[in-house]
Parts: sequence; C-alpha cells; structure tokens
Amino acid sequence: MLKILDLNLSEFKNYVVENKVYIFGAGIQGQRWMHVLEDWNLNLSIAGFIDNDSGKWGTVLTGYKDCYVVNPISEIKKQKDIS
Repeated sequence: MLKILDLNLSEFKNYVVENKVYIFGAGIQGQRWMHVLEDWNLNLSIAGFIDNDSGKWGTVLTGYKDCYVVNPISEIKKQKDIS
C-alpha cells in the first residue's frame, strides 16, 4: 500500500496526476486539500469526497473549479471493488 506521507511534493503531484483520488473528510481540512489540488491544476484527479458523517452524504462541495459529491466509504467500495 502506498504511504502518501513518504512521498515528496513532486512524487505526490505525479501520483495524483496518474490516479483518481478521494479526499477523506468533507470538513475544513478536506476542503483545504480540495483547494490545494485545484490550485495545482489537479482538480480533474479528484474523484470526490469520502466522509463517515451520514449527514454529509450526497451533499456537493463546490471548489474554485469543480463540484464534488460526498459519499460513504461503503459506496466507494461497491463502485470500485476495493477493500
């Protein structure tokens, strides 16, 4: 399994360019990451948000460049067949 914290900034950006990523947490920190990725023009790599707060599921977060849906992890696992 990839450990994001072991990557330097250039490696992290390359990883995000090559993969769709979900941001865990639709709160302030997650939204900050959304804006960072958008500022780096990596918004097309954001697949959406995952949150364990059922009150946020189905909501849409609007960034500078795009909109992203908040999902439960169980929904993403079903769609992507991941564990």
